[in-house]
Amino acid sequence: MMLKPSKLRKGDTVGIIAPCLAAEEQYVSEAEKALERMGFAVKLGKNIYSRADGFAGTPEERAADFNEMVLDPEVGMILFDGGEVSNEILPYIDYEAAARNPKIILSYSDGTSVLNAVSARSGLMTFYGQSTGAISRGNPYNLERFTEMLAEGNPVYRKNSAWNAVRGGTARGQLVGGYLVNFALLMEGKFFKADPKKRYILFLEDHICFNTPPAVSRYLSHIGQSGLMKQVDGLLFGHYDREPQPELHDLLRRFGERHQIPVVWCDDFGHGENQAILPIGAEAIMDADGGTLKFLESLVL
Repeated sequence: MMLKPSKLRKGDTVGIIAPCLAAEEQYVSEAEKALERMGFAVKLGKNIYSRADGFAGTPEERAADFNEMVLDPEVGMILFDGGEVSNEILPYIDYEAAARNPKIILSYSDGTSVLNAVSARSGLMTFYGQSTGAISRGNPYNLERFTEMLAEGNPVYRKNSAWNAVRGGTARGQLVGGYLVNFALLMEGKFFKADPKKRYILFLEDHICFNTPPAVSRYLSHIGQSGLMKQVDGLLFGHYDREPQPELHDLLRRFGERHQIPVVWCDDFGHGENQAILPIGAEAIMDADGGTLKFLESLVL
């Protein structure tokens, strides 16, 4: 059973940090205002704007901000954006402190590395799918997902796009995944280890502006060749492009056939307009033919 954080209540403090890339003051300010309108206080990491390494604070600075937010009793949620270099801080995270002080940790994109490492090393459920931008832009679907799942504690997945089964079937397991490149880089590393007693449902996303279908195939193949794949029972793939991409869909089909698992793609999460929240570590059932994802446990306390 995974450790679970308490739900976010009005008046709680959201800690914003920048482990993946130096933050931009304008975007942080917009997120602060949006969160305050929602009834939350905001605290910024001391090194959120640091560019000591040119593009971000040093790994030690960024990890210190993360660890301080974990230990801060006022902070109910840690929120951060994507970028490029979150993997640099993995050796400096206090995973034992994260286990002793369970709180909501929410990010997406490059934040994949931190979310999965924390979940694997501390046993704490973490949350993939949104960043400061998702909150400040005010997309109704995104804000509803944030409020319903993290503040109200309703463990229901609601779709906002068509689900397309490229290989049908049903999968049951613990959700794990995030941005494709970051998740692939975690394979066989020391900061993410699969539990040999568990089955998994992978959720992955990429975008054509970052990687063309051949590159997606490269990273998927790397995951497919890892030890984790022996325990994967299904794949849910998120938003890739506004236009249909038959080449992508075909490689997803081949992946499903090669590993004998159901595979679905949708536009509910990822680097698009819709940014659903997916809990890393939650037990779930995915029905590819019926187009549903059902959480089998509560997500927050």
